Amino acid sequence: MNLNITLFFLIFFSIISNAEASCPSFIIKSKIITPDTIKIIENSVNSVAILFKDSKETDLLRYYARNAAISALASDGYFSPIVDLNIYINNEQEIWLFSIDPGDRTIISNIDICFKGAIQNQKFDNRLQILKKNCPLKIGDPFINDNWNKAKSYLLNSISSNNFLLAKIINSYVLINKDDSFASLHIEIDSGPEIFMGPIHFHGFKKIPPKFINNYIRYNEGDEFKQEILNNWQQKLQSLKFFHGAFVYIDNSYIDKYNISKYHSSSKNYNINNLKSLTLPIHISVSEVPTIHMSSSIGIDSNAGIRLESIYKKNIIMGIPTSLSTGFGLDRFRQKIFLDFDLLPNANMSNDSMGILFDRSNSNGLDVKRIAFGFTRSKQETIYSGLSDRKIQYDNRIGSILAHDIVKSKTGNILNLPSLNLTSEWIRRNVDNKYNTRQGSLLSLRCGAGITLNKFHPYCLSKIKLQKWFPIAKYDVITFRSEIGKIWKEHTQIYNDFSFRTGGTRAIRGYSYHSLGSKYENSMEGVSSLAIFSSGYDHYFNKRLGIGIFIDAGDASLSFLDMKFASGYGLGMRFLTPAGPLLFDLAYGHREKKFKLHFSLGISF
Repeated sequence: MNLNITLFFLIFFSIISNAEASCPSFIIKSKIITPDTIKIIENSVNSVAILFKDSKETDLLRYYARNAAISALASDGYFSPIVDLNIYINNEQEIWLFSIDPGDRTIISNIDICFKGAIQNQKFDNRLQILKKNCPLKIGDPFINDNWNKAKSYLLNSISSNNFLLAKIINSYVLINKDDSFASLHIEIDSGPEIFMGPIHFHGFKKIPPKFINNYIRYNEGDEFKQEILNNWQQKLQSLKFFHGAFVYIDNSYIDKYNISKYHSSSKNYNINNLKSLTLPIHISVSEVPTIHMSSSIGIDSNAGIRLESIYKKNIIMGIPTSLSTGFGLDRFRQKIFLDFDLLPNANMSNDSMGILFDRSNSNGLDVKRIAFGFTRSKQETIYSGLSDRKIQYDNRIGSILAHDIVKSKTGNILNLPSLNLTSEWIRRNVDNKYNTRQGSLLSLRCGAGITLNKFHPYCLSKIKLQKWFPIAKYDVITFRSEIGKIWKEHTQIYNDFSFRTGGTRAIRGYSYHSLGSKYENSMEGVSSLAIFSSGYDHYFNKRLGIGIFIDAGDASLSFLDMKFASGYGLGMRFLTPAGPLLFDLAYGHREKKFKLHFSLGISF
């Protein structure tokens, strides 16, 4: 009785919601089949229903719709179903009611996996046993056609990716016993000859000599073919800044009984199926980037105002693939000129660079001029996460800086700070979108140590930053951000990068840029302790426009015990752009009892 009442309301609401539709709607009634199976049936029937509008063969389409439901059930393991199709008419609108008794689901009773070709060699016996053991389908599983196709792909890919590039399925079929609801599966794979890697053929190398990639491609001619090796070479070459793209492959298009002898001296008049082994050449094709590249950019935020930057880059220096980068950047607080050399990546894909920097900054009463020479080794790794279905990016960076800072306060006091510093930074970035993040996390750990070269005072630093994004509803997002830093020293004179000041757009809104620290002689000096906490909620009206509320709190002080948290809170507008979110925030600084407008573009990573 309850089922009939439910069915009545389903038909009633379906008639109302589809009164103006030209295509029939349909309802599937069954007590046994799962929602996943119903979804398969709906997709199959819908492919017929959409033809109803422009066809006069309505009876034929109803027949096809019933057959589509029967075929969908068979693909999901039901080979003896009873399917009744009843038609309801309301205001010329058809509703198809499918009453389904699927019968017993077919169970796999036998799996027969056979191999031919060179893989029958005794040395591959253990590999074949493992393949059969790890087959995704097991005896006793329900027979589902999609799973059967996946199992065949797994077996073929497992063979062709190592040693047997030319492997193919030569026979596969399923025997269905409808009376007992059993399925017997059969697949036969011919591995073909065992493939060995031959000489390398280079394509697209114009300004970069091919010999320079030998650092990333190491093998002996005649090694066993492994697709993973070729993929690894390709990933390494694609990560080099000298190429737009790189492709590593074995070209097997010429392998047939007519021209195989061209590439294999012992294969005259041989059929490919008669060969036990074959050595094939490797092809490496690249597309080089322009040797010279120039770029300029302009940005704006409420901290520094308009920011300009221009870079000139040359990729080949005296015939050596080494990058030279030089340029300048300036805004109202900071101006810099730099010259960097990026060396060819190492075999483990770490990157070494060295350079010289001239830098001047002026904020909150401190005028700092710097000349520095530095060396950095960095490495970036990307790992695919099956749990989050995202790529997790890891950045590792170590460096040393020899610097000379000249610090001038508002009162005219001048301090010379020559120093030698060692730093290390580790970043884990697990986000759904690097520029417009809705879900994920960012974790940054930084530590360093240094010594002043005039008085030989040592100091060290550690800092941690954590940022987390939580998606809410369709477009909304909640964010949490925290930063904690500490410097250990026995003196007060350390250069500005090894000290903390805070306040501003990307720190504590409601306060000016670097306005929170230690005030000395009308200047805001860096201190040895930092703590920042922030949270916000962004509500979006559509994919581009939204509003947000936030609260920030924190301080920079000589010690954590001396801190008196400054809080800022408010609301703002959000505009999502390809370069990241454009933010306009009106914040109230509780300590200063003032409102302050902040704006910025992009997420600070």
